[in-house]
Amino acid sequence: MCESMQIVRYLLGTAIYCTLPAYVSVDYGTINPSRYYLGTNVSNSDFGSWRNETITLTPSAPLLVLDFATEVAGFLFFHVSSVLGTAQIEIKYGEEFQSLSNPNSDGPWTFSNGLSNTFRVETLNLTDPGRFESFFIQGGQRWESCRGQSSWPLKDKKRRFKQSFYLGGRVVQASCVDAGNAPSTWQITEHGALVRGQASAQSALGAGKANYTLHFDIKIVRGGTGWRVASAVQPIGPYFVLTSEYPESSTFVNTNRTLLPPNTLVFNNGWSLVYQSTLETPTNLYFPLDVMIQEDKWYRISTAIHETGYRIQIDRTPIVDVPLPSPIIRGNFGTSSPYEGTWGFGAYQDHVTYFRNYRVAPLDYSVCLDGAKRDRLVWIGDFYHTVRVNALSTSRSDYITGTIDYVFSYQEEEGLYEGFVPIPANFGARPRYKYAYPD
Repeated sequence: MCESMQIVRYLLGTAIYCTLPAYVSVDYGTINPSRYYLGTNVSNSDFGSWRNETITLTPSAPLLVLDFATEVAGFLFFHVSSVLGTAQIEIKYGEEFQSLSNPNSDGPWTFSNGLSNTFRVETLNLTDPGRFESFFIQGGQRWESCRGQSSWPLKDKKRRFKQSFYLGGRVVQASCVDAGNAPSTWQITEHGALVRGQASAQSALGAGKANYTLHFDIKIVRGGTGWRVASAVQPIGPYFVLTSEYPESSTFVNTNRTLLPPNTLVFNNGWSLVYQSTLETPTNLYFPLDVMIQEDKWYRISTAIHETGYRIQIDRTPIVDVPLPSPIIRGNFGTSSPYEGTWGFGAYQDHVTYFRNYRVAPLDYSVCLDGAKRDRLVWIGDFYHTVRVNALSTSRSDYITGTIDYVFSYQEEEGLYEGFVPIPANFGARPRYKYAYPD
């Protein structure tokens, strides 16, 4: 954790940086699309060359598909030259073209927080002409689609990615991140920690704790909030998502009210609320509430671990008793007991919430991950071949030394495995909490 912190303007919104002058962001410029399609359905034909001109989304042509021709990564930004009233656009990202036809594209990837967007679909609310930028880094993708949701016409100009990862060596180098180029995804404000929809981040301080009650304050800005108890340090374990009453003024048109009904507590004991690839997810449990959960209002939440399950209170009023879930196969992850494990916080897709009394810090090493999109962990085994590709592409020695320094900061100091390093070091974690992570 930093000795001191400062709030600076970084892309869309405000990011938190340590006041360490050695770590500054590196600007690699922008990436233009190679081709685009404008129409009604995702189509593999009718692509035209990108000419950096204004594109208008209308009811007869509400969909824009962009092809970047290769693996890219970074922060999406674009310019809106005009908009009638308020417009919402749904953006999908994907490594394969076919993924744009799926409701969740090729995500979500909930295996780790990754200091990036867990979800491959996000919605933006456009109110005025000007420059708009996505808050989260998007990991590796080639394809992007933008579908207008309301208020026509919308004129979209100069849609690009701002690179935060160097792209020499393509896929491999899209996985390497400079120190300072992965800002904190939690914003520390005078009102608390502002947390956008992302895989939950767990506290290393709770590893090995059991039979406790977690208390915290939340204020929902949009959609809902989420948290975990009895969890592994990876985001797997009892997961609670509390939705608001969905006021018309802040709720997106494309909100999935089947997956997330309003005024409901949704529970899952797996990685997330939806199944993705190898991250198997059991059936969600739904608990409609008798109270209206308002946005822009503070609530005191408590979650108590009991013999029969998890007791949830809002402002000291019991609202739900969640029964103990059926055991699931967790592989090498998760805790061995439904009563034991740490706590974590993380809202769902497009949700925004304030939490109180938490601190965060940015990346202060230049490191290479095992993938730009997934798993976004510093796997020392994958580094064996990454270092050779690095030498033949960017020759960035700081990626090599930064990764080595970061991994060896997790080195075991005593016991049977003294001198060994973990196979995966968590991206964005602190070595002083290494005891909480599995070897």
